[in-house]
Amino acid sequence: LNACDCVTFVSKKLQERVVEVEGLSFSKTAITYAGVRPGEATEEEVERFREQYGIDEDAVVLVAIGLTALPYKAEGLKLLIRAVRILRETYPNIVLIATREGKYSDEVKAFAREMGVEEQVIFTGDVENPFVPLKICDLYTHITLGDGLPLALLEAMAMGKPIVATPVGGIPEAITDGENGLLVAPEAEQVAEKIDFLLRDREYAERLGRCAKKTVEEKFTWEQAARKFLEICKGTR
Repeated sequence: LNACDCVTFVSKKLQERVVEVEGLSFSKTAITYAGVRPGEATEEEVERFREQYGIDEDAVVLVAIGLTALPYKAEGLKLLIRAVRILRETYPNIVLIATREGKYSDEVKAFAREMGVEEQVIFTGDVENPFVPLKICDLYTHITLGDGLPLALLEAMAMGKPIVATPVGGIPEAITDGENGLLVAPEAEQVAEKIDFLLRDREYAERLGRCAKKTVEEKFTWEQAARKFLEICKGTR
């Protein structure tokens, strides 16, 4: 690291954590946000996905991507599963789609069974096109106890999806509470409350989704990421 001309970080929060927790210091640093584009999913792909996992057209669909690989993400997914159990009383047709196969997949599956919501939580493992469940969902939920600035979150924003997320890591650098998504404390009851609020006020939820998409277009494109790296390279010559 001492030989680097510049050390880059995917979020300001990650840089702060490395400096404070690891005690490292660098002569030059830069924040290089990732870039995303809205993905595509055909109607045929969507229909196959619904048929494969038995998702009805009238189901209330939540999606969480990539929360099975690390312990602090898996604990967040467990909180989301608890929230689904609460929401099931009001929305008996609610479904949570949890994608990606990770180290903690079996543990979280067992937890869903323990909570009695195994029929409401669909574990897909790795999916060929993650934009298919994103296209289907009513809300994207990123409930985690720690993170950088997750691509899954940015991709959901690029798709114009209403988002409920925990304010950890670099997430608040993308989501401003009440403007382009909702930030919530990592408590199952509060998570359920925020989800319920957006499901009841669809007009507001759609407005958040539109603002989320605009945020990506203004701040998180690959063109902007490339320009930032070019600036860094020019500045280190």
